[in-house]
Amino acid sequence: MLKLWGMEGRCIRDFQGHTKTVYNVKFNHADTYIVSASVDKTLKLWDLEGKLITTFDGHQGEIVGVAFSIDDRYIISGGDDSTIKIWDADPNSLHFGDCINTIEQKINCKGMKIQNAKGLEVDGFKVKDEKAKRDWETREGTLEEWLIERGAVD
Repeated sequence: MLKLWGMEGRCIRDFQGHTKTVYNVKFNHADTYIVSASVDKTLKLWDLEGKLITTFDGHQGEIVGVAFSIDDRYIISGGDDSTIKIWDADPNSLHFGDCINTIEQKINCKGMKIQNAKGLEVDGFKVKDEKAKRDWETREGTLEEWLIERGAVD
């Protein structure tokens, strides 16, 4: 279960839906939605009242990193299935909730931290010869280039 706490230290809202531990939670830039990433291999998009908007299902392993694009139209997630997925997060889109791109990696994404969707920063890998920070490559170039082409970042 996910809980939203107020500044005074009281629980404001419960978000029920994940069946296992939640690894990561992010607010969108407009502060209207929350996305949660879980060991149950799903992402869930919530409104601030605790209503489940949709479930993003497609990872084959635990999801450890998640972020919204700067314009909130996309959600980027990374899991220990060695993939990064880009999801349509625009409720007005015909493809809302769909995975629109999957980026296969040679290494597990378990140590991934998504700082922002303008570039994925990777920290904490225990893999020899891996940089602690790098841009992820897609079939079309870097993730940043992919998002810029679609107007999702500056």
